[in-house]
Amino acid sequence: KPAAQYSGRLLRAKVERLTGRKCLLVHFTQVRGQELDRPQVKAILITGRSRSFSRAQDERFYELIRTTRIPMIGFCGGMQLIGRAFGANVVPLRKLMPGEKDPNPRYHPGLFKEWGFLPVKIAQRDPFFDGLPDEIVVRESHAFQMARVPPEFVLLASTAECRVQAIKHKDRLLYGTQFHPEVHDDAHPHGGTLLRNFFRMAGL
Repeated sequence: KPAAQYSGRLLRAKVERLTGRKCLLVHFTQVRGQELDRPQVKAILITGRSRSFSRAQDERFYELIRTTRIPMIGFCGGMQLIGRAFGANVVPLRKLMPGEKDPNPRYHPGLFKEWGFLPVKIAQRDPFFDGLPDEIVVRESHAFQMARVPPEFVLLASTAECRVQAIKHKDRLLYGTQFHPEVHDDAHPHGGTLLRNFFRMAGL
């Protein structure tokens, strides 16, 4: 099933295979952000979310995102959470044009979506993209986007329909991707390379 690609258990297995370290899987509603700011935590991954949570639940993580020195990366909704912590808005992609096909009519009908393995252009080279071409192919699954890059961040990658596809904090090991690097396969390996690069930079 397509949803199985985003399974937390599958991601945990990938992380443990790539790093050789134990990966703790915690649901967003079961922890407050500052509880993760501990010496034994070597990296934090914020996954996408299948539904919206309240502003109060999101805000529980803002202080952690803004202040921790632990390496962190957010995917899709995880990147949007990082953006909100630094004052960015999240807005819908454009509306579908008359006659334009909807790749998933059950998910936010009427909105344009980036859906499937699609090309993303690198706007600025970074160690995050080591070993990759200037155009990567990664898994997209979204109808919303970050409206702007927060001042503390640098834009790393874009598509024609979604400018903010990847960002990096100017001073910390803090990344975000609108796409899903955790979803990759033999035919689309670029996401796996991105994860390995992030873990290497994090000392894992």
